[in-house]
Amino acid sequence: MTKLRHTLHTPIASNVASLASTLPPLDNISLNTRLSEKQISNLTFALSRYSTPIARQAELAFFGWSPHALSEEIVQCRICQRRLGLWAFSSGASTSNGGLDPVGEHLNWCPLGIDGWWDNCALLKGGRGNIGDLTISKAVKRRKWIKA
Repeated sequence: MTKLRHTLHTPIASNVASLASTLPPLDNISLNTRLSEKQISNLTFALSRYSTPIARQAELAFFGWSPHALSEEIVQCRICQRRLGLWAFSSGASTSNGGLDPVGEHLNWCPLGIDGWWDNCALLKGGRGNIGDLTISKAVKRRKWIKA
C-alpha cells in the first residue's frame, strides 16, 4: 500500500491532464524545474492520451497548480489554496529566488510542498499511472479461480 500511496496525490490525480491544458502559456515565466528531462518526457507522454500537453504546464499541474477563476495570470494550489501571480515570475521581473519553484511555493503544511514525494510516481517512470504499473505488495498472491 505504501508504494500506491506515493504514486500521486489523490486530489490532483484525477485531472492533471485537464489542468495542464487549461493553464496559461508559461513562455515568459522563469520556472525552476524539480524534474529531470526524462521525467518531464515521461509525464508529457503519460498525459498525451488525454490532450497534447506542454511540458511546462504539465509540470506545474503535476505539482498541484491550477488556473484561478479570477485571472489567467494567477495559479492556485488545489490543496493549500496558495495563490501566485505569474507576473512575479516573468523573465523581466526581478525575483530574489530566481524563478517559480513549483514545490517550494506551497504553504508549509501542504503535502505537495514536501520535497521528493514524486520519486515513486509511475507517471514519471514511463508508465501511464495505471495499477498495472505498480507493485502494491510482494506478499499479495493472485489466486487461480479457473483451472486450465
